Amino acid sequence: RKTGTVKLNDAESFVAYYAIHGNGAPVWATLEPAKFVAVLNDHTKEAADHGDHRADFTVKHSKEWTTWTKHSGSGAAFGSTDGFAIFLEENAPDIVKPDAATMLQIALNFRVQAGVQFHQVTRLEDGDIDFGYRNTVDATAKGTNGQKLKIPEQFKIRLPVFDGLKAKAYEVDARFRYRLRDGQLTLWYELVRPHKVVEEAFKDLWEKIAKETRATILHGTPR
Repeated sequence: RKTGTVKLNDAESFVAYYAIHGNGAPVWATLEPAKFVAVLNDHTKEAADHGDHRADFTVKHSKEWTTWTKHSGSGAAFGSTDGFAIFLEENAPDIVKPDAATMLQIALNFRVQAGVQFHQVTRLEDGDIDFGYRNTVDATAKGTNGQKLKIPEQFKIRLPVFDGLKAKAYEVDARFRYRLRDGQLTLWYELVRPHKVVEEAFKDLWEKIAKETRATILHGTPR
């Protein structure tokens, strides 16, 4: 008889394997950790079975999702404007609003102005933020003509939540955050309710697997 656990890496492979061996078996699903398990020789109402032939699809987060969530929050604040700029440059393809060109220009400005002393922050009517700064020499303000650097208060990214060759992308809002202390500007961003995006992505996977396998999806874990 068939035994063993097959581990699949994406929803398409899970559905394909189920199509070969499923025979109407239910699929068990959990969000934390994100996983779908089909017990292909599970008990039925007519008879007991061994329950030791399984298809396991443990859902992994995409590299993009891991990157953006890793740097979200004040605990992951960038130690310099230059570090923040490099991060924006490297991940510009994920940014959809403002467009990537605008974000790259913001990043470039931060890199150019890495050796300045910031002295004020102004929130504009459109929600954007002006950072006032002066060029510095040995941490001493040089000259009196202040300049401004404008960035949006919020931006939007689009990226896959889960890994997979055909993984669906989702939009996530992010807010710029800052701390100004003794002329030193610390920058970070905070993703807005990322757990709700994970829930939406998991729900979409649930619906996809239910539709394509025609299996009953049970929220829980098999014995």
